Amino acid sequence: MNCSNKRVALVLSLLFLFCQNNQTEKRSSQRIISLVPSVTETIFALGGEDKLVGVTTYCDYPEEAKKKQKVGDFSNPSIERIMFLRPDLVFATAPEQSKIINKLKTLGIDVITVQPESYSEIIESIKEIGSLLGKEKRAEEILNGLEDDLKSLKRLVEKIKEKRKVYIELDCNPLFTVGKNSFLNELIELSGGENIAGYTEQTYFAINPEIVVKSDPEVIILAYPSEGKSVKRRIGWKGITAVKENRVYSDIDWKLITSPGPRFTKACFELYKRFYPEK
Repeated sequence: MNCSNKRVALVLSLLFLFCQNNQTEKRSSQRIISLVPSVTETIFALGGEDKLVGVTTYCDYPEEAKKKQKVGDFSNPSIERIMFLRPDLVFATAPEQSKIINKLKTLGIDVITVQPESYSEIIESIKEIGSLLGKEKRAEEILNGLEDDLKSLKRLVEKIKEKRKVYIELDCNPLFTVGKNSFLNELIELSGGENIAGYTEQTYFAINPEIVVKSDPEVIILAYPSEGKSVKRRIGWKGITAVKENRVYSDIDWKLITSPGPRFTKACFELYKRFYPEK
């Protein structure tokens, strides 16, 4: 290599190191706000909580998340509190937070919208957040753990001869459930159940009580703070198989099964236990 080529190589090497240092510095200086509980959980799982300067009041897992500065609730976070914390990046979700997303973008704040509605999208969101935090290796470890869990779950589900029909209720006034295109539908299926509302392409929707009764679910999961006994008092529901055979569950951590994050497979195992308590 002649002197000219050596000088070119040296300049390119220095430029590469400069870019790498700048990228590292940018990452280390990030001030992140998460308006999404599952993202907050993911950031902690990745070990990036030191960059997390603000969360919502709904971001309560893990326990350490409760100690972070609050910027308001999930539906109505405060623009003033967010701006006060001088974030470099804000994680939000749509459509619930569309208004706040538009306002933040107008103010020049970088916003990343996270809205996973399937296991594959959960995987991609963990990868993306891991990359932004410079925690790619930890993200890979988490994903490998999820894959191992799913393999174990699959072995259990393969032994089921007849899958039970499941009704998941997100709210009771009106009755609100999940359709085919929600991650909860996939969660039900991976856990060995059959969603009685899987006939519709809708993600989340209000369902007619008569349809629930007619569908005769064998398992009912109340994914909100409630008492299972209230279901038995509903008109016409005493004859539902889930009610007759005492498979109405309100004891499951509803935030666990409604949070599309790194505890996805844990939620699957919890549902499997309720679907097939005799196993």
